[in-house]
Amino acid sequence: MEFAPRKLHIPRLHPSLLALAVTGVLCAQPADGAVTIRFSGGGLPGLPFYLSDGTTLAPTDSGIFFELGTFTDGFVPTADNTDQWLDHWVLVNDAAGQPLPQAKTPFTMISSIFGDQAGFRSELELEHNNGPFAMGARGYVWGYDNRTEEGAGEWILMTNSTGWLYPDSGNAQGLPQTWSVATAAAGETVVGSVSPDGLTVTFGSVSVAGAVAVPELSSTNLLAFGLLTFLVTIRRRPAAGRARAPHAGAA
Repeated sequence: MEFAPRKLHIPRLHPSLLALAVTGVLCAQPADGAVTIRFSGGGLPGLPFYLSDGTTLAPTDSGIFFELGTFTDGFVPTADNTDQWLDHWVLVNDAAGQPLPQAKTPFTMISSIFGDQAGFRSELELEHNNGPFAMGARGYVWGYDNRTEEGAGEWILMTNSTGWLYPDSGNAQGLPQTWSVATAAAGETVVGSVSPDGLTVTFGSVSVAGAVAVPELSSTNLLAFGLLTFLVTIRRRPAAGRARAPHAGAA
């Protein structure tokens, strides 16, 4: 008797179930008393980043960084008060108030399922809800190349008023928060722009005033000060001489 070979049946997983399984493997739970926040841009094929003049941003030697943080004292960043941003900006920090190194990441080549792509990616653990990172406070991702030297700067400030809210740091069983370019609210990007489909990122140009220097007397100012002192001295001497003249005659 001959037996026909039976085909091996491998059940197919629904894409959503497969994605859930992959997420379960990749999303390791953080330590107790902390919630993981991931912020990223890139990893998708063809996701371009443009400078304000339309130049495509290259990952090599770009000198551009992205930071995750928020603004203090109720400060609301706008395109008209960019000169005040840095004074109110604070990176996500640890329970002792020290900035987390993972809160800052460069624009570079990152690995993804689509291969190496230009972009940025980092993750950190929110350990507390101290101000200004109270539950519900809005998170921002700030991309920049220059914030302190006088001249032009390439900036982008992304946020999402409903999705990028700092979670309960004590809920370590919660899923990691993912704040990516794809979930940034296009209409809420303060400087620069993100396309509605989240597939194009464009920086904006801002004017950077630079650090305020303590004024010093230049050589011209010193010369003028010396001349003024000399003239005052000359003007006083004749008056002093006339005051002493009668006393000399009487002698």
